Amino acid sequence: MDRDAVRALAVGLVEGLAAIQEAGLVHRDLKPGNIILAADGPRIIDFGVTRPLDASTLTESGVSVGTLAYMSPEQVEERPAVPASDVFSLGTVLAFAATGRCPFAADSMAGTVMRIIGPPPELPELSDDLRRLVHNCWTRQPERRPTTTDLLAWLDADRARVDWPPPHIGDLIEGEATGEPDHFRHGAGALPEPDPPGRSSPDRRGKRQRLLGAAVAVPVVVLVAVLLVWLWRPLVVAVSGVDLTAPSNAPVNSPVLGDPLVIDLEQQVFPVAFAPDSSVLASGHPDGTVRLRDAGSGEPVTVLEGHANLVNSLAFAPDGTVLASGSEDGTVRLWPLEPVTD
Repeated sequence: MDRDAVRALAVGLVEGLAAIQEAGLVHRDLKPGNIILAADGPRIIDFGVTRPLDASTLTESGVSVGTLAYMSPEQVEERPAVPASDVFSLGTVLAFAATGRCPFAADSMAGTVMRIIGPPPELPELSDDLRRLVHNCWTRQPERRPTTTDLLAWLDADRARVDWPPPHIGDLIEGEATGEPDHFRHGAGALPEPDPPGRSSPDRRGKRQRLLGAAVAVPVVVLVAVLLVWLWRPLVVAVSGVDLTAPSNAPVNSPVLGDPLVIDLEQQVFPVAFAPDSSVLASGHPDGTVRLRDAGSGEPVTVLEGHANLVNSLAFAPDGTVLASGSEDGTVRLWPLEPVTD
């Protein structure tokens, strides 16, 4: 996003965080995947890990709650999450929006943690004002980070009007108005107020009623269809002479017809595989061996040795002349087999 679009995004997200904080909550997982770019502004979603500010326990020992690359230093260090933790994540989200990449993401978990608790990235591609905004959000000490009130006041300093949605993503937003683009001014109250409890807009009521109607209609249709089949079965039999609902003579899910042959391989077994003609059974073992046995009697045929570790996969060639065995050490061995002749 360009500078104006990022500022517009920042206003909507800061107002969303302010509303979350006014409800006495900490989101704890603010990231691009938890933000919807709606036609009238951004929306923060997914409160699965949200906790009240007065919760007795906000973290658990040895457990990280949230998405690592968008966490605050205190979350990474397993300290309690506070409203300022969401502000730190806000800075990371805005940096992502402006650059197209997460500034703290690394090839390993340890690398990501070191970036979060270390010096913040420079972000030379950002304009000076956005860079200052993001770096203020990234202040190491939570108590020194700007509040949502501070951020809204700073974003509203120039009283600039911006268009939303940004032109290059407007076509991707479902339900975008076809007329003039919506405008909103930086500052509190820029986005439409949510519906009061117990009330909803006509559009939302209409959508809710349609969804409710569909939820009721589908099971009713299924029930009617079942009843029709049950009631009209005699008529179908009389007309066609064939009872389509009668059980077939074909053996479906037939039970075991005889006692199984039990082959004791004397140690833990991982993969097993039959030769194409079902005459030989191959089994892989933790000691790195592949054992071949007569599938009819269970008697040993031979032991193939060569793997240094557990054999975890087996496959015969279609003509049965080669057996492939794979080991957890990353090696595959091809064993040539002599065809069994009478």
